[in-house]
Amino acid sequence: MHIFLTTKPHFFDAKGLEILDRVLQFDNVGSRVHFYFDTSFESDESLMHHIKGHAGARITFIKDYTDAKLDFGLVFGGDGSVMWANKYLREYPHDLPLITFNLGSVGFISKFRVDEIDDVLKSIHALSNGEQPVKQLYVECYPKLQSVLHDKDGNEIKRFTSINEIVIEKPGAYSNWMEVSIDGIDLLALNADGLLFATQMGSTAYNASVNGPFLFPGSNNFIMSAIAPFAINFKSVVLDASSQICVNISEGNYGPEVKINSDSNDSQIMTKGQKLCVQASERKLCIMHWEDDLKKQWVSKIAKLYRWQ
Repeated sequence: MHIFLTTKPHFFDAKGLEILDRVLQFDNVGSRVHFYFDTSFESDESLMHHIKGHAGARITFIKDYTDAKLDFGLVFGGDGSVMWANKYLREYPHDLPLITFNLGSVGFISKFRVDEIDDVLKSIHALSNGEQPVKQLYVECYPKLQSVLHDKDGNEIKRFTSINEIVIEKPGAYSNWMEVSIDGIDLLALNADGLLFATQMGSTAYNASVNGPFLFPGSNNFIMSAIAPFAINFKSVVLDASSQICVNISEGNYGPEVKINSDSNDSQIMTKGQKLCVQASERKLCIMHWEDDLKKQWVSKIAKLYRWQ
């Protein structure tokens, strides 16, 4: 069994290392397991020192994911840690199921508590051997966003794959004039601090803070919302999965550039003459959980968070 382990950088303090110990003991349930970390974790001195105490564990640090053979991933932290996992796995050619443990405060996509680690791992082991699990596991997949930054000649500069959102934001004090088209048809010229495109999963994140709509689980749509638009008549737009939105900086804009930020961990400067095109991706975020009714779970969490009940 091949398990990818990941979290945000600098997670492995005393508590994080204690959690890691419980995972590395997965071999004790009778299955030979191979663990993988991204090579970026080799710079974590506390982690590297701790791993030396697990001489019997099979641990590999990987950089090239294109030929990796992984069964599932274990992610520790909060929803931000899942987005870091997406950053590490963006070159992995398959939609890797992720088992996510919530150590944060909200946890829309962090489904398990840390005290459930043993039950989760035993259930995975049982299912891999065709046996009855401790508890039944379900997999739910959510669409991601694919965004491509092009130069003035249409050549690709950079490609982004986002779980929550991709944001075009001002780099300085002034708002920006941006021109927006949908499927090649001019839609609007917008003066705003920024523009964001959100998935169904991201509809409850930054998009919610700018009063954008929520999308329920099962939707393949995505959202375009403005950040502090100067035009008071701007409304968020819900787009279908086949739509492509392209954005460029207006020639009359005050400055020559804006900043593109994907899931708050992957950024790039866009300059005049360049264009960012956004659409639903064929790639999915696949999360494992105990719940057989994910919509009920999602609605309950939204209602509690926003004190609707």
